[in-house]
Amino acid sequence: MHWNSNLLPAAEALNSIRRDFERAVGSNRRSDAGMSGYESPSEFLVVLDVPGVKVEDIEITLHDDILTIEGKREMSVPEGYTEVFGDRNVSEFKRTLRLREAVNRDQIDAEIKDGVLTVRLPRAAEKQPAKISVRQGS
Repeated sequence: MHWNSNLLPAAEALNSIRRDFERAVGSNRRSDAGMSGYESPSEFLVVLDVPGVKVEDIEITLHDDILTIEGKREMSVPEGYTEVFGDRNVSEFKRTLRLREAVNRDQIDAEIKDGVLTVRLPRAAEKQPAKISVRQGS
């Protein structure tokens, strides 16, 4: 990458002004994480794009039939470096879903892999299909 070193002092001054302004007005940009939902006979799956979000910065709650997923992506300058320019921002997201049927709360599972959060919500036992075996009478 090639930077025009004559512009670096001006760019740093502008970035400094932008950061000061965003701090003053509390501009942590709020955005929605892209989300999709899926279902199978045994579970619901909720998938969100959360690139750069750490596990400890995500909170998932289920209250009654409302599933809430929220998180925050922090940005930091690597130690020993000074930001020359920047277009990456702190961002927050909050997504809320009303579940249309009961789920097994004890078996809900969430995992982040490659910037994608997957939440598995097993259907409540009474909603899962049951296979009834037939035995031979005597």
